[in-house]
Amino acid sequence: MIEAGRLGVCAGMLPVWCCVLLACGGRERPDERASERTASNPASSSAAPVPPSLAVGELAVIAEEADLFAGPDDRGLRFAVPLNRSSDLTAGHVVEVVEIRGEFIGVRTHDGALARQCAGSFGIEAELELRFWVTRGSLRTVLRRAARVDFDDGTSVALVAGVPLSRFEDRISAHVGGLKLPIELDADLLGLGFSPTAAAGAPSSSWAHGTIPWPALAELRYGEHSVQARGGAFTWAVAQRTAGDAVLLSFANPCGRFELRSQPQAQVPEPPRPEVIDLDKARRAAGISLLQAGVPADPCERWELAADTPLEWTDGSEAGRARAQLSMSRAPVVLAPDDPRLCFDAVPGLAVCSAAAAVTRGVDPNCE
Repeated sequence: MIEAGRLGVCAGMLPVWCCVLLACGGRERPDERASERTASNPASSSAAPVPPSLAVGELAVIAEEADLFAGPDDRGLRFAVPLNRSSDLTAGHVVEVVEIRGEFIGVRTHDGALARQCAGSFGIEAELELRFWVTRGSLRTVLRRAARVDFDDGTSVALVAGVPLSRFEDRISAHVGGLKLPIELDADLLGLGFSPTAAAGAPSSSWAHGTIPWPALAELRYGEHSVQARGGAFTWAVAQRTAGDAVLLSFANPCGRFELRSQPQAQVPEPPRPEVIDLDKARRAAGISLLQAGVPADPCERWELAADTPLEWTDGSEAGRARAQLSMSRAPVVLAPDDPRLCFDAVPGLAVCSAAAAVTRGVDPNCE
């Protein structure tokens, strides 16, 4: 039935556009969860039992290997979820729940005016309100409300609502910037939805917040747990103080505030240079195709989509609207000679269309 639905979408269309719409290619997604670095004595991630509550208006986190659907079933247009941006250190995409139909959850890209959340985003929230559907099983378990855990050694972990969680047996880990931090939490704090954090209450909107550099390979401890090979999550502290023969460091990032213990700064080896990721190769491996891949970017031209423009998915179903004017460096494309719409990649792998009259072309007069 699923394949029949997919073929139905492509009726009368060129094969290349069928491939773009259905994300042809392998549907095996890179196991990004397994690649996350783990703090000491954590355990592997597995599906956690969660409370069934999920309400319209709450935020949720889409898992990084999920499928997205244009409608509330699996018979029509579907997409592979886009890859997280390099600036999103915690995997997943935050969305707002707008409708619930059994196991299918209608969502939209959350309000771009909200504080930056712990998990990633699509990067276009300020300009575009995209609407689509996901299955309940593709949502990550998250922290429903903010929680703080204090330890006898003076350290503490204060997590904001929305931090992705995983469980192995009776142990829970919080996913913070690519790390899994073992943490004890009451079961009623785990769920699928959470209320957004107001910008004024967010600990930090940046992963590089702080003025005190700390070696990336130096061990940090909280209680009986340690954090090493931290990547960008705990490399700049906002404050430090001595505590006996140790140092207490304060870190703030989009996932919360952390008081962690370390030894006075010593010589530690510098971490290896991060591997340069070939995004085009990664997208192909994830089954993500770009609608405008063959359209060259022109530094002198800009294509502007007007604010409040209704948007459609390539199959004609509702895709949302433009919250604000969107500027593009690549020309939109026409899917078929008899299709009056102009279409473009809202984000790599999610192509949307609008009325041609809503898009204007401009040329920078000072550009050579």
